[in-house]
Order: sequence, then structure tokens, then C-alpha cells
Amino acid sequence: MPDLPCDGDGVCMVCRVASPPEVDLLRCSTCATPWHSPCLSKPPALADAASWSCPDCSPDSSPAPAPAGPGNDLVAAIRAIEADHTLSDQEKARRRQALLAGSAPAAADDDEDDNAADDALEIVGKNFSCVFCMKLPERPVTTPCGHNFCLKCFQKWIQNGKRTCGKCRAQIPAKMAEQPRINSALVEVIRMAKISKNPNSSGSTAPYHYIRNDDRPDKAFTTDRAKKAGKANASSGQIFVTIAPDHFGPILAENDPRRNIGVRVGETWEDRLECRQWGAHFPHVAGIAGQSTYGAQSVALSGGYEDDEDHGEWFLYTGSGGRDLSGNKRTNKEQSSDQKFEKLNAALRISCLRGYPVRVVRSHKEKRSSYAPESGVRYDGVYRIEKCWRKIGIQGTFKVCRYLFVRCDNEPAPWTSDDHGDRPRPLPKIKELQGATDITERKGRPSWDYVVCTSVSSPNVTVLCYEWLIFHCDRRKKAGNGWCLHQSARSLFSLGILTLTNKSGEQQSVLICLLLRGY
Repeated sequence: MPDLPCDGDGVCMVCRVASPPEVDLLRCSTCATPWHSPCLSKPPALADAASWSCPDCSPDSSPAPAPAGPGNDLVAAIRAIEADHTLSDQEKARRRQALLAGSAPAAADDDEDDNAADDALEIVGKNFSCVFCMKLPERPVTTPCGHNFCLKCFQKWIQNGKRTCGKCRAQIPAKMAEQPRINSALVEVIRMAKISKNPNSSGSTAPYHYIRNDDRPDKAFTTDRAKKAGKANASSGQIFVTIAPDHFGPILAENDPRRNIGVRVGETWEDRLECRQWGAHFPHVAGIAGQSTYGAQSVALSGGYEDDEDHGEWFLYTGSGGRDLSGNKRTNKEQSSDQKFEKLNAALRISCLRGYPVRVVRSHKEKRSSYAPESGVRYDGVYRIEKCWRKIGIQGTFKVCRYLFVRCDNEPAPWTSDDHGDRPRPLPKIKELQGATDITERKGRPSWDYVVCTSVSSPNVTVLCYEWLIFHCDRRKKAGNGWCLHQSARSLFSLGILTLTNKSGEQQSVLICLLLRGY
């Protein structure tokens, strides 16, 4: 085994001993990283322990020998780069990134290496493993020097006061240490490798990318009068999907006449105007799309409220209102009154009570979240609102409306390398509920639920997935405020038409829905 330090939890990365005795620990005089002395290939003498430098920080020490094998070729190559004093720091970083990307020239491999190269998952694991846990990174974070970490491993390293890369000791930028961003490109590489390893996976091996046609006449644009002042006087251009403005749930291929693929999780647009054109979130300024008596269809996470808390698969969202935006105060972020469950806040509350799916987009403007995109606006799938309540905001004076969103989409999230969508998960424990008021929680079964449905690729196969149990039609596609049923739920009901005659002699047909069995 090569020489490796203790990880952020104090566990030796060679022998896996948790919290070795202090007498067996050596601390590097340069980077202060703890090392387990019995596991070192060349432990220092007791008299030299105080001035000892670890193998990564010692310029005079040659890299520790690594046993032969495909899994250690990359380690040996990186150490050779670090030991080359003729290279500048920029050149070392460039060569390390080339190695990790697999673009560096490789030596001749044995037959065993040729066979291993056929396994995409093994190749990805060999080149992109987490520096600390040595596994495929979960929610990977990539430092400027080209090394990869799990988000949790990286956060533990930073919380312990480390500001250098755990592999090459290159400096980590202060902005990245404060708020790391997930490497979405690496997430896609790992996911595709997993799908190729498991041909029966429910994920799709064909990546869908948004193709922007820059010279199209219906592209979203900003008027000349608004270019200097921003995009307040902007045109959103043509809507490319055929959904109604009050459409609930994912945007399917049948609503996408241009591409016939629908809006896929992970699609990214330049700004909110282009996001509007593809129907993921129609308002190009407001963070909530909905109607107070009907429900909310989508929300945008863009850092508008400091109370927001983003954990990827679930997040705490703050309602709208309670700010004085009159005159030239349109960007005022100070609360001046209590928020109430009215208007758009009431729309979110209705979606909570009825269990409607709510589309979620994240903007690069959300600087406090590790799950926000580096640039533009990204569609992250559908969520359900499980609870809502009111509590005193972080500013400490006025109440704000709060909502617990939990992801429930059949496509994997952009930040995870899973080859399957979401599955039911227990609700997180929310500490602020202890002092909350007006708590609302759904009692019955949600309209969008995890049910048995027919596989898209194999019509004769049934699978578990999120689907409409009772589908709420778009208001602009129906008469009145009735309900219509999705195919997966029709077996639960019996439908009939009853004709009634009113006092004026006019006949009206009424849809009768009888529940055949409980669910």
C-alpha cells in the first residue's frame, strides 16, 4: 500500500484503525496532517519526529513505492509529476487534470489491463475515485488541481480547518472551501458507466442536451430600452412546449413537438427567459408559479431568502411577500410584515394538501447551495410539499411561510450518479417545527404517489415508479373544475354519465365517478 494519511474522521486510510493512539500519530510539520506511523513505509526516528515532513510535503523524499497493478498506475504517475521540480505549479495542475481525464499518454498495458479497460465502471473508478474514501465519489466535488472528493468527505476536511488538497496539498480557493459546487459533468460520467455495467437499469443511456439555435427569430431577448437597466422590460419569446400555464408535473415528450423528448432532468438554460420558453418555470421574475385556489406548479431556487435551506433531495423553501417593494425598493430584502398563507403562498399550501408534483428549477444565483448549477438555470425534477408552517424568520422580527419539499421524480437528480430515480424516503427532522405555528400536513394519500405502473420500454412489465394516482387536468383543457383520471388509476373507479335537466329545460351531462375499492 502507498503511504496515506488519516482521513477527516481520524481513521487511518491504510489499516482503517479508528482514532489511533496519540503515541502512534505523526503530524507533518508543514501541513499538520496526522499520519499513522506504524503504516508508514519509512517512519522517521524519534529524534526527527518534531521536524518530520510527510511524503507529500517533503521535496527531497522520493515517492513511496506502490505495488504494481492498474489501480496504482495513476497514483504513481501523479507522484512522478509532483517530484518533477522542473515543472511549474500550473504545469503540474494541467498534467494532473490530463491524467484524471484519461487524455495523457499511457504506457503499454498487459493483457489483464486490456481486459479491465473494457469495463467502463472500472476505468471511471480507477481515474476518478475520492481521494479520502477511495470509492466512486458520491456527489463529486473537483478542486482546481483536478482531484475529486465526495461532498461529505470534502466538507469534513474543510470543517477540520484544512485549506489544501488532501492529495497534492495545492491551495483550495476560499470561495470553494466556503461553498463547494458539485461537478455535474463527472456525475453524468459515473452514471453512464453504471448504466453500461447494468444493462437492466431503468436509467436511459442516451443523454439529452438542450440544443440552442442562436439565430432563431423566437429566441428570448431584451428590448433596447431595458439593456442598461437589466431585464425588467424583457420579452420571453415563443413557448416551445404545448402545456397550459397551469400544467402540473413533468413535461412529457407528447408536449414537446420540436424535439419529442420532453423536458429532461438536468437541462440547463442561459437564464429565466429561456427556462420560461420550455415551460419548466413560467415566471421570469417571481419564484412561485401558481394560483391561490388551484395550486402551485413550479418554484425557482435563486437565493431570494436567506431562510432557505437546500439539501438536494429535500429543501426548506420560504414563501413570498412581507417586503416593501414600492417605488425603487424592488430589490429590498428586509422583511417589513408577516407573511400569510395567501396568494402564491396559498397556492403552495394547496399543493401540499393535495400532494401535487411541483417542478423545481435551481439558479446559479443561489450561492449558499452546493446543488445549484455553476451557471444558468437548471431543471431538477419534481418535488412534493410534505409540510408547511409559519415561524419567525432569520431576521428575527416577522413571520415567514415555510415549506418542506421532498424530491419524487423518476429520473435521477443531476447531482447523484444513481442509475434510477427517487424512491420513498423518510421525512427529515426539522428542528424549527418546535416553535412553528399554523402547521399544515397532508392527511390522505397524495395525488402524485409511488405506485405500480407499466414500464415504458417493456409494456408487459410492471414497475414501481412515481405516477398520478388521481390526475388533475389543466383548467384550460377541461370544462368546469372536475377531475380526470390517469390510466394507472382507472382500474380503481367506475365511470358513468348522468344527464340532468334544469328548471330552464336545458340538459347537462355530469360525470359520475364511483370508487370500486379502497387504496
